[in-house]
Amino acid sequence: MTSHSNDQTAVMKSLFLLSVLLIYPLPQIAIDIYLPSWPAMVSALHTSRELLQWSLTIYVLFLGMAQLIYGPLSDRFGRKPVLLFGIGVFFISSFMGMFVVSMGQLLVLRAIQGLSIGCGFTVASAILADVFQGNQLAKVTSYSAMIYSISLMFAPFIGGYLQHYIGWQANFGGMALYALILFLLIYLFVFETKDKQKKAIFSISSILKNYFLLFHNLVFIGAIFCLILAYGVMITFNIVGPFLLQETLHVSVIGYGQLLLLIGVAYFIGATVNSFFVKYAGIHRLIILGLILMFCSSLGLVAIVILHVVTVTNIVALVGLTIFSVGFIYPNCFAYALDVFHEKGYASALIGSAILIGVSIISAIVSHFNIDHEYCLSFAFLILSILSILSYVLTRIIIKKR
Repeated sequence: MTSHSNDQTAVMKSLFLLSVLLIYPLPQIAIDIYLPSWPAMVSALHTSRELLQWSLTIYVLFLGMAQLIYGPLSDRFGRKPVLLFGIGVFFISSFMGMFVVSMGQLLVLRAIQGLSIGCGFTVASAILADVFQGNQLAKVTSYSAMIYSISLMFAPFIGGYLQHYIGWQANFGGMALYALILFLLIYLFVFETKDKQKKAIFSISSILKNYFLLFHNLVFIGAIFCLILAYGVMITFNIVGPFLLQETLHVSVIGYGQLLLLIGVAYFIGATVNSFFVKYAGIHRLIILGLILMFCSSLGLVAIVILHVVTVTNIVALVGLTIFSVGFIYPNCFAYALDVFHEKGYASALIGSAILIGVSIISAIVSHFNIDHEYCLSFAFLILSILSILSYVLTRIIIKKR
């Protein structure tokens, strides 16, 4: 009986951990899965490419703002009810996304999706921190990074097939189905991890005070800028890529999804190589390596555009190298920023929120420039890589002066 009981306990622990880890990909799936459908959606919704691109900008903006509030809410009301509420609203808005007939409706639903699933990263991270400590926490956090990177690979790949065989509405159906399964898993297998005897007081003034203190640290701000610019490279490709590859370079919708799979693999490899070498080289050497690689690949993109040798192979190879370099920059800069303060919950929420709000600004700027897709992509990559280097260098100078 004891052995059977232990087996049941082990299964429940595994289901608990799996359910929490499956939260991490959902915010990114809502970005990637519908990208292959953009050209078809322009026609179906009788809209422009620039306006459709705003559906991504608005989603990311509201996703970023929501993270600032979900952390304190989960401290006050508990992790599980906040998660169930957010994912439940995300399911409803995703389901309704299958029936939109105008850009106005789509933009409103994307805002609701961002606000609702803003609970994902922040509350899931809080749950893991409640349950695990030390090396165990580092281990399960690495699992979350792996699952997240897998979503980068397969969401657009699946989206391409859904678009080809069913239509763009199926992508929102896919989001809804994932959210429904996740809601049931959390309801059944995730227990409340917040200590009921230690409910935090939900005070706007105390929240603002803690965030204000974080914003006064220049090292923290420098690291966040580097994160925003590195992630901005990925979002820039998400915005420009569907039209560059499908319309300019005449790649099929399934082919586009397959190419994004390759680019997702590049990030996965970069993050995996980084996790192996970080204990030997240290985070700062690897950040510098990533910045150099990103700058060189961005120069390569500018070169092929100027020389008029833009091909699918060249674009995918150079974009893949750029995304590979982000696998070095992003996790190390995140750890760098997070290590500045003892209040990890507030720091984590502010980092995630600032990144997404900053990236939404970048995506809005990129969407505004109505120039040839290859020029927009290459020069945006180059500018972002230069600004990343400058923000990191300035941060290191500040540290040395102190």
